[in-house]
Amino acid sequence: GVIPKMNYQKGNKTMSTTTYDVRIVDLEPLNVAGLRHVGPYQNAGPTFQRLCQWAGMNGLFNAEAKLLGICHDDPNVTDESKIRFDCCITVGESFQADGDILKQTLEGGRYAVLRHTGPYTELAPTYDWFFSVWLSGSGEQLRDLPPFEIYVTDPERTPPEELQTDIYLPLE
Repeated sequence: GVIPKMNYQKGNKTMSTTTYDVRIVDLEPLNVAGLRHVGPYQNAGPTFQRLCQWAGMNGLFNAEAKLLGICHDDPNVTDESKIRFDCCITVGESFQADGDILKQTLEGGRYAVLRHTGPYTELAPTYDWFFSVWLSGSGEQLRDLPPFEIYVTDPERTPPEELQTDIYLPLE
């Protein structure tokens, strides 16, 4: 995998001057089951709906379950039609995947975590700040793994401006 260098400065748009609190955490490996979406990130909604229907039918929504998204490609480098994004839910180790459901394990270890508050459509400038401003000033090195997002709030019950998304960057 290529580490995405997110840079959203296209045309005259200047980068977000917002700063965020970033914490460093040690994660245990996470087992996830998911569906792959191919295409622009903002079109992943229907894939997430399919995943949630499947997870509901299979009793996967419990107190521990987390919905997350794995971002494999940088939209500034990869053609929009080829962007890969995995819509996932955390599952137990013994979970058996079937059909087009993929099971994968997100590696544990050190991650930088930033909480984004606001609509999913505004995640791009937050990623931009995280990758360019924070990472370049932090002295940290990225691991060769895709970043992922954990959706802290339920989009069905939360107004867009109050949605909370934790972005995880894998560090050496």
